[in-house]
Amino acid sequence: MLKIGDAETDQLARELAELTGEKIADAVRKAIQERLARECRRRERGPLGRIEEIVCAYNAKPVLDPRTPGDMLYDECGLPK
Repeated sequence: MLKIGDAETDQLARELAELTGEKIADAVRKAIQERLARECRRRERGPLGRIEEIVCAYNAKPVLDPRTPGDMLYDECGLPK
């Protein structure tokens, strides 16, 4: 039996249940199962798996300035700017 005594957690559980159309208990159970599965996969992969996650998150970010450091430091003849 789970009783949520924290108002914010209770509100988040209710929002999740409303968005998914599930009962609160079902929504919370599914969210916990998904997080447990993620954590288990992370532990199985070890430290290299965490590095891969960081690299994937970095690569998913938008490119704000497509220039490379070489483009910013050197001109088209290879001379310093």
